[in-house]
Amino acid sequence: MREVINEIVGIKDDEVFVLETVFDDNGFKGATGYSMRPLTQSEVDDRLDDAEYYRDLWKQAVKYDQTDLGLDEFVQEANEEAELNGLYYCGDDDSFRSEFEDLIKELPAKQRKKLESMTDLSWTVCGCGRHFQKNMKFDTVFNKKLVDLINKYEEE
Repeated sequence: MREVINEIVGIKDDEVFVLETVFDDNGFKGATGYSMRPLTQSEVDDRLDDAEYYRDLWKQAVKYDQTDLGLDEFVQEANEEAELNGLYYCGDDDSFRSEFEDLIKELPAKQRKKLESMTDLSWTVCGCGRHFQKNMKFDTVFNKKLVDLINKYEEE
């Protein structure tokens, strides 16, 4: 049995946790989901200015005959392509971003404002999968029933 939940549970250490599913397969049970954290402008700026990161990407592209461009042109093209794809920089991981933003829109106004106040830019994924533990403590709980459900499925 697998039940799809797809709701925001709460906040722990500036990460917002989403419960996606709970499952019980003949006694093998658990809860799966993901967490998001604020993506800051300084992180984006740091990545855009990270010459070593782009040099490594460029070296790999040259090695595997994926580019004929020089380093500067490669960097410019990589970031232009990222921007065209709605990313903040080349290598930006937008996994779960749009789904998470949709979940925020569904929250009551007070909870929505709390999350919106955490970032002025966007969100980035921290982790996913079996991302919960029994009796996990949250700094802010948005839905106590979800915490109880996690505890039921993440028994020791």
